Amino acid sequence: MAEKIILELKDKDFVKNNNHYLVSPKKEEQRNNFDKSIENDIVSTLSTMWYQKQAILEALSKIDPELKNMQEIIPAVIKEL
Repeated sequence: MAEKIILELKDKDFVKNNNHYLVSPKKEEQRNNFDKSIENDIVSTLSTMWYQKQAILEALSKIDPELKNMQEIIPAVIKEL
């Protein structure tokens, strides 16, 4: 269980704020302007297709931010992968 927690949190940056630690998004995650719910759905969908989460996020940061729905974004991400 501890190993799983470490693996889940190793890519996160933490910022101390009033004696609480907050997760700060990585620079790669800040680059794209996609709605977080759409981003989470895309990551979930492509993860079930055996793509790695980090690779999906990198591909998302490279595609056109003008794309707004999953039907447009998913094929663009797959092309980047």
